[in-house]
Amino acid sequence: MDVFRPTTYSRRVQTFLAPKFGSSLATSFLCLLLLLPCCLLQSVQQCPPHNEISPCQCSVKKNGLDILCEFTDNQKIQHTMTTLKSKSGLIIFYLKLRHNNLPKLTGFIFFGLDIRHLTIHNSSLAVVEESSLSSIGKALTQLDLSQNSLAVVPSPALKSLNHLLILNLNHNKISALHSNAFQGLDTLEILTIFENKLSLIEPDSFKGLEKKLKRLNLGGNELTRVPQTSLSKLENLRKLELLHNRIALIEEGDFEGLHNLDSLVLAHNQLRTIPPRVFAHLPLLNSLELDGNHIHTVDPAAFSGLE
Repeated sequence: MDVFRPTTYSRRVQTFLAPKFGSSLATSFLCLLLLLPCCLLQSVQQCPPHNEISPCQCSVKKNGLDILCEFTDNQKIQHTMTTLKSKSGLIIFYLKLRHNNLPKLTGFIFFGLDIRHLTIHNSSLAVVEESSLSSIGKALTQLDLSQNSLAVVPSPALKSLNHLLILNLNHNKISALHSNAFQGLDTLEILTIFENKLSLIEPDSFKGLEKKLKRLNLGGNELTRVPQTSLSKLENLRKLELLHNRIALIEEGDFEGLHNLDSLVLAHNQLRTIPPRVFAHLPLLNSLELDGNHIHTVDPAAFSGLE
């Protein structure tokens, strides 16, 4: 198979051009020729004129465009998305919708766009329609829906995000995680649901996350027990954060199945005793945080298995 070699190619071009234009001019022409593909690539990644996307702002980053829409409403955001769709070949590396009035994310709002990181923060978001994210599932790697008004995990809208690595649902109003809440997110590595109202986590809530999930933050909720059944399937979890809950009791077996866990955060709960062998199923544990509890009794065998 003939393999393209830039060095050989450049020599051939110089040999062809030098007799006609001189070696100096031939070299200059060659440099321009070799730079042309790069210039064409850069020219594609250009921000639309500001007046076409106002009040949103655009800047060019190394990997694509950075689009920021703040303190606006759904109508103007829709207008900006329509404008972006009309510009072919755009890579939107960051799309940040912050501090807006956006109670519903409507279907196909991002259809035709190549978005890698999407943030919808502090925008009163309560409803995420099923088809709102489906068209960007092949490119999106990070999704931040923090500080909104979500009462449930928008599972139907998330299921097509097959390349998602990070999902941030912090500071919402989610009270329960139901079975298959994250179905389809097979590549997810970081899931954070800090400062919600979680009091119920069903056994199959994390089904589908078993192989890839490395960090899980359930802090700042209303859990009274460690959700052992649902957690036990997360065999590759490295860090588990359960701080600032209402956990008053932990028992041997609560952390069974988490044999790759490196860090466990139980700070600022209501623990009073540390029973024997409660961490015995965590052979790789290196960091354990228990500060901010009311611990008065620690069994002599409490840390058995951590030696």
